[in-house]
Amino acid sequence: MNPFGYSLFRLTLCGLTALGFCIQVSGKVDMRFWRKPGYFDEYYRDLMAQGAKLPTVKSEEQEILKTYHDFIAKKQDARALAYLQSSIGRDASAALDFTLGLHFYRVDNLDQALRYFNRAVLKWPTFQAAHKLIGYCHLQKDAWDKAAGAFNKATQLGSDDARTFGLLGMIYLNQEKILESESAYKKAIVADPDTLDWYKGLASTLLKQEKHLESISLFEEMIARAEETKDQSDFLILQANSFIALDQPLDAAANYEIVRRMGQATYETMSRLGDIYLNENQLELATEAHVDAIELDPAQDQDRPVRTAEIVIARGFWTNGETIIKTIRRVFSDTLSDEHHLSLLRLEARVAIALERGSAIAIKLLEEILDIDPEDKDTVLLLARYHHSQSRKSRAADNEEEALDSFEEARTYFEMATELGDDEFKRQVLIDYSQILVDDRLYCDAVSLLKDALDLEYTIPVENYLERVERACRNQRLRTR
Repeated sequence: MNPFGYSLFRLTLCGLTALGFCIQVSGKVDMRFWRKPGYFDEYYRDLMAQGAKLPTVKSEEQEILKTYHDFIAKKQDARALAYLQSSIGRDASAALDFTLGLHFYRVDNLDQALRYFNRAVLKWPTFQAAHKLIGYCHLQKDAWDKAAGAFNKATQLGSDDARTFGLLGMIYLNQEKILESESAYKKAIVADPDTLDWYKGLASTLLKQEKHLESISLFEEMIARAEETKDQSDFLILQANSFIALDQPLDAAANYEIVRRMGQATYETMSRLGDIYLNENQLELATEAHVDAIELDPAQDQDRPVRTAEIVIARGFWTNGETIIKTIRRVFSDTLSDEHHLSLLRLEARVAIALERGSAIAIKLLEEILDIDPEDKDTVLLLARYHHSQSRKSRAADNEEEALDSFEEARTYFEMATELGDDEFKRQVLIDYSQILVDDRLYCDAVSLLKDALDLEYTIPVENYLERVERACRNQRLRTR
């Protein structure tokens, strides 16, 4: 006979922020022991063994309970309920109220169950089992404070079982009473060191308090105790988070590599592994991890891989960045947003220029960007600088015609750039533009640009540079008279 009902409670573990990584760690404290066959039968036997905490039962009520249980054994639940309700009078003992409460609890009628459990403890205040079940009812109704009060009352009456302490730990954790939760989970582990749920709860409290050294040791124990691969990988990842918080990134990387070899890696874990390798200048390992991260989840948010490509290329790792870009385009070929396509075009143009892939390739990429966004100031400036560099190469090769054509293209794009962006951008464009004019001995043209730059923001270095260019302009005019 199973006089109790079944229920399942869930808990979401805390998030963790460590050393720039915003790692949202979501998990569930595994409460499946509630669903094991015979769990409540065993619990009921435990309650019956606590004779001093149970109310006395009158002799005539023993016959009532026997008849009630006979009906239950014959699966005549409705008849059993009607019989028990009709047998409970004003002077009925707490035992009958408790039994009726159990009946309602078994069929998930929590309001009625609470009514009779509360009647039972009013009649018999030391009724430990009733206090516990009041706690279970409130817990299922998310009434955390009332559940905690009932479980606490049970512990005051001498209850020291792991389940009561474990549930108290879960309640306190949800209420952000972290120290109380830690204490409760530790008591649950002492009473029952074989249930992994209590270790998970304790780990949550340690992470909340940023007790990373303690949590690393605890996760080591949890990894050893875990029987399922998924649990092991979850604990390895959580332990890696603590390693990161303690500035031990290579230890974290070792955990991520184990998870990878277990076949449990996600794009999140591979991205973090790639970030660690990148920070350690392990470029090939970083690239491999980031490629795996992209391939693991084609439905992931595209911002992160695109941002990774931007960081790699910004650090001058051109071929590694190009590998990541090609992976992004392959994996997201059908879903790549216009915004990300444009971002990748910009990166591809920078790679083409840096690796000197040829002017036709670079210019094609840059012009494609401008077809999409004609006011992309960075691309306009990049085109200006690129054409100027091509002009200098042509001049060095004694090809004056190509040099002149490239120089005029550069001037066109510099003129366009001076009309775009904020004042700081325009000021930098004016200075860059003036410098290429000075390089080509067009001193007088550069003077007006430098004056415009000073009008936007006065700085002594630009003022000094303007004075030198003005002297060069005057000397040039004197020579041409």
